[in-house]
Amino acid sequence: MGINSSKGYRREYMRNKIYVDGACSRPRATLIPLTSGQAGSFNNLHLPKPLAVTCNNIGRISIIISFFLLVSCASYPRYTTTATSYPAPETKIDKVKMTRIIESYLGEPYSKYDCSALVHEVYRRYSGISLPSNTENLYKIVKKIDRENLSFGDLVFFTEDGFSPFHVGIYIGDNWFVHSSSSQGVIISSLEEKYYSKRFFGGRRVIQ
Repeated sequence: MGINSSKGYRREYMRNKIYVDGACSRPRATLIPLTSGQAGSFNNLHLPKPLAVTCNNIGRISIIISFFLLVSCASYPRYTTTATSYPAPETKIDKVKMTRIIESYLGEPYSKYDCSALVHEVYRRYSGISLPSNTENLYKIVKKIDRENLSFGDLVFFTEDGFSPFHVGIYIGDNWFVHSSSSQGVIISSLEEKYYSKRFFGGRRVIQ
């Protein structure tokens, strides 16, 4: 747009404001008076183009702002007030070391190692801990862990009557646990199997 030098004015564009409601407006111009000496020097001046603000641009900007707001909100996890809603930290067990110990017992008969005796031996060899060789006593002395927070090396207990544990195994991840079955000896089973899922009684942690 040209300059009206005869009247001693130059045209200066002002940037548009972006409104929250997404309304578009045209670039505005204001007239600034010049001195007589300045008027002639602006005849061939190329002014900067006004900021292009369109409805499409405002739409894109709104989408970008919404995205960052969602990301910032997601970075703050929300928990309920119940204690079980807070995830428990993983146990500090050396998975490689304990796995090697567990593997050495796979296939052993139940007559040699029953379920609690297996747990007792694995932890004795792993860290020298002397755990009770009785399932019920074992259940009472270690820290309670909710099923969704089970970690490698935690103990899993099962019940027949719903009041006391009768069987125990060692959790090894992804719903798998190793235990000594009265019919098959030391094997690996899944907590998702109907028999064990129905009888699951609780989880316990030996090493924090």
